[in-house]
Amino acid sequence: MYLVRSHGYDKRKFPTSVKHRRMTQKPTALVVGATGALGKALTRDLLQTDLFRRVITIGRRPVEFPEGSGVPTENLISRISMPIARLSVVWSKSIDAQLLVVCHRIFLPQNAAENSYVFGTLGIARKAAGSPENFKRIDQGYIVKTAKIAAEENPGQGENALSPVHYIYCSSIGANARSHFLYLKSKGETENALAESCNLSRVTTVRPTGLDVEEERPRGTYWYETLVFDYINRPLNWLGFKMSAPVAVLARGMRRAALGEIPEKMRVIKKTKGNGTVFNIIEYKEFIELGLQP
Repeated sequence: MYLVRSHGYDKRKFPTSVKHRRMTQKPTALVVGATGALGKALTRDLLQTDLFRRVITIGRRPVEFPEGSGVPTENLISRISMPIARLSVVWSKSIDAQLLVVCHRIFLPQNAAENSYVFGTLGIARKAAGSPENFKRIDQGYIVKTAKIAAEENPGQGENALSPVHYIYCSSIGANARSHFLYLKSKGETENALAESCNLSRVTTVRPTGLDVEEERPRGTYWYETLVFDYINRPLNWLGFKMSAPVAVLARGMRRAALGEIPEKMRVIKKTKGNGTVFNIIEYKEFIELGLQP
């Protein structure tokens, strides 16, 4: 548990200023799972900041914003992938092939791969997946496959060089590949796969607690989910001990983590894997603080 406070940060401490970035080539962003609660908020944030030349989305349907919302969409490109409902029923070679077609060459050479970001926000409830096997295929499958495709399409310069694409993954507090809980185990395994087997130069994983959604969305109906959401999180949030955060705050945190807008004093776990991948972990408290900065 923790108390969320708003802190003022000195923007001069950021390694790369917004003003300087606007003077250089704008980056390209790919959002995987863009129609989910966090994915949609992130897509909106990326478009509104005007820091990205193109925002490409992969999701169950096109990303749409209400008329009069003020979200500029001229730089938005939506790609439709296989609906999650069908993925929860069967995972076949045809679905794998479709995913490859959707993702193949999304990052073209002229898009400057060293100035490109992939945001992984895809998630699914265990009950909606139908089985533990389908849950892992969906929860890990899209994330890891898009990471590998992005790296393959944008190899580094030189023999055995890592891809310059930066992957930012929304994981979960408590993610651990050795956990006995399916959800936490899947998140931990996904983190490991991104950092160790996708040939990426940089992977940043953020670990939120819960999401305060902007639109009502269905969730699983297991008894323990009702216990956590209705009888634990809500009273603690009301008392000021934040067990969840608005998706808009988390979206800003992901964008700032990607662009390196992290205060010098903020704690970030940094590791360099045996393959050379720089793997950064931002835990829930720092993640929320990053999204709350002015």
